[in-house]
Amino acid sequence: MTPEMARSAKEYADKLTADKKKKANKYIVERDERLKAIGQENCASYYEQKLAEVKEIAGKVEQEAVKEAKEMLEHIQGTSEAGASEAIPESAAP
Repeated sequence: MTPEMARSAKEYADKLTADKKKKANKYIVERDERLKAIGQENCASYYEQKLAEVKEIAGKVEQEAVKEAKEMLEHIQGTSEAGASEAIPESAAP
């Protein structure tokens, strides 16, 4: 590749990158205008707040599920230990 070709390729890549950024900014501006037109200009903060609430609720549910699982496991282990000692025939007991 000649230096001229490399320079041309870099200019072309830079142009594509600039066009992509320009289109992204244009999309954001148009989106914000549409949201403002329907009264939803602060929707991003609304959804961030809702996501935070969902994460908090999910954390509480997870903690409750772990707590219930531990209780069930303790209950099962307690039952199986009691059942195991009863299941040993007296003749086999030391």
